[in-house]
Amino acid sequence: MTHKVNDDYWHIWSPSCFWGDQMFNLMASKQLAKGRGVVIHTDKIAWCGHIKQWYPMNQDILKFWSSVNFIKGIIFDVSQRKPINKGREQSKYHVGMTLASSSELSGNTFVHDISEDIDFSFISKFRMNPYSSESRIAVFQPISTLHKSKNDLQLEYISPWDKSIEALLECGYEIVAIGSKKDEKDVKQYYPKLLDKYPIVNLLGKTSMFESIDLIMNHAAFVLSCDSWSAWYGIASRKKTAVAAGKTFRNGENNLYVEALGNKDVYKLDYAYNKDACDSSLAEWIKENV
Repeated sequence: MTHKVNDDYWHIWSPSCFWGDQMFNLMASKQLAKGRGVVIHTDKIAWCGHIKQWYPMNQDILKFWSSVNFIKGIIFDVSQRKPINKGREQSKYHVGMTLASSSELSGNTFVHDISEDIDFSFISKFRMNPYSSESRIAVFQPISTLHKSKNDLQLEYISPWDKSIEALLECGYEIVAIGSKKDEKDVKQYYPKLLDKYPIVNLLGKTSMFESIDLIMNHAAFVLSCDSWSAWYGIASRKKTAVAAGKTFRNGENNLYVEALGNKDVYKLDYAYNKDACDSSLAEWIKENV
């Protein structure tokens, strides 16, 4: 057995890819570390179990880790190329799995704004705001097919949005749509008339990941999202958030992820699988929680 180094830090494993996973691990670490600095153990490739595919390290995620004030180090010593538990055993440090500590996560009582821990001078600023400082901005991410099984996509991840959008407009929000270049193409396929139907500023494919994070955490008052990173970053920064979650939340597989985020008072989660009923549920919550 590897001799372990004992220090004052909380050591965790996190993949070097997948933006949503980062926020779940960061918020869980904030709960579990109990004020200690956190050291992340990772590898230069990452495995996506949903679609059975390897991905290279995302260097922007390393930069994002570096912007978080309680992250004190990054060590490349735990790989998914062998069982994670084997890599943790072989590490010189006591490396924990943040989302395996269900009894220690207090999602019902944990309240925290992660943006207070981020040095935004590390990341690109959002500079495309078409609205005045008095405007209430709702960020809208309508779709993300990345890392999702094609077999589940239509049934589990595509939800109507009309009632939720109309509720936001009725409540006086200015809506900005965000997403990647791929998301832009997917919107044209799955929601061909949606963004033309309403007064929505379409920034799909026009902002970087860091600019989108800055938009959500420092400019938005609301986040309306599919099952993707923007929902989790909205909740973690205590923005009112309505999310049409997908299969892994509906079947309970990712329930602990929501516990990690805490902030139960700021969001409504329903399931895209419920289609119109999901849209109606989110719309009602929007009207009741502005």
